[in-house]
Amino acid sequence: MVRKKRVLSDQTNLQESKKIKHPEALQELYRLQPSFNGKQPNSSGSSLASILRTTEQIPYWKVNNSASIVEVTSLVKTNITSKKEFFGVGIREIVNGIGITFFGKECKVEKNLTIRWHDNLISYDMNVFEKSVKKIDGIETGIAIERNLFEINKTVEFVSKAKLCPGQITKDFEQVVKLRGINLVNNQKNSNNIHEVFATLENQGQSNEAYRRIDCDLLINKINICQNCQKLKDTLTKIRNRNLTGTLSTTL
Repeated sequence: MVRKKRVLSDQTNLQESKKIKHPEALQELYRLQPSFNGKQPNSSGSSLASILRTTEQIPYWKVNNSASIVEVTSLVKTNITSKKEFFGVGIREIVNGIGITFFGKECKVEKNLTIRWHDNLISYDMNVFEKSVKKIDGIETGIAIERNLFEINKTVEFVSKAKLCPGQITKDFEQVVKLRGINLVNNQKNSNNIHEVFATLENQGQSNEAYRRIDCDLLINKINICQNCQKLKDTLTKIRNRNLTGTLSTTL
């Protein structure tokens, strides 16, 4: 009987010893072999032993945060069927991506957003009336990085709600149009000995006739004109005033 109790006591002590040493053993394993079959550890993560000691689930290995084509396609289709601002929006599949088309008056293509996948990286391309947009709500186009579903949804919704910059309307600047014509150019020549065009006239002779800067943002939200085209008002005022005083040039 005494021998039996001693055996049971030894087994109990052995189990308790294993429980105590279990995290330390894993910690030592991690120190000796950190690669774990080639997977890269998250440098900002906690040690494996500390993860085992907590009840909270913490992602240890690096994960792919980019949304998939299937997820984004499903998201856009859901928006089309459930949100009024997406009424009439078209979606099409392209090679390694999708195209989202927003129509304006008379069913003319107004905004065209293309989302492309480069493996797990995602880039945007944006055109407004066939003019390339460099930034969408502060996000540069043409750059492929990881993008999650939340960011993509935010970008798509911004495009759907964004208005088009009208440019600087030429009302009260009719003399400037007669004087300078379709193109506004810099007075100083560039390295190629050319006066560079910095703004062009659109909708000539119509009520919405306007000069638009070459670097116009095209898409605007909560404002009536983009910051770059707004600068044109001062330029047109200078040209008009110089013309009134008989001087036909202005420093831009």
